[in-house]
Amino acid sequence: MVKFDRRPQLDALIEELTEAFAVHYEKPPSDDHMQRLERAWTGNVDLSIMQLLPTFDYQKRLDDLAAPSWLVDTFRRYLDADTWPPSDKPRGHLIGTRSNKKRAREQGKLEQRIPLMTSQRLSDGSWLRVPSDKQGN
Repeated sequence: MVKFDRRPQLDALIEELTEAFAVHYEKPPSDDHMQRLERAWTGNVDLSIMQLLPTFDYQKRLDDLAAPSWLVDTFRRYLDADTWPPSDKPRGHLIGTRSNKKRAREQGKLEQRIPLMTSQRLSDGSWLRVPSDKQGN
């Protein structure tokens, strides 16, 4: 893993991004494990207990990446931290107007893997997808 001298916030940011994007390279949980997680949600199992489940962690990281604002919010959280070096503040840049077709395709793939789910924002600012009350067609 990459480490930066005297930059603990940058180290923490890189670590969080690495863990989040690693979910794309991990073996997905089995259907059985996903069904157990869904049963835990519908059975109102306490969130602190569910957070101990590897399937919950996997699903949460997928959900974070699927949330439109997650990446920007993550960068802002680290940039706004008091320990960020004052000489290393962000500078504004124009955002390009490239096509969003690839993102739309990827989003469609994610949504197929997570049917009938809705997003729920947790107190730490991250996102979690939970079973939807809506019935499929």
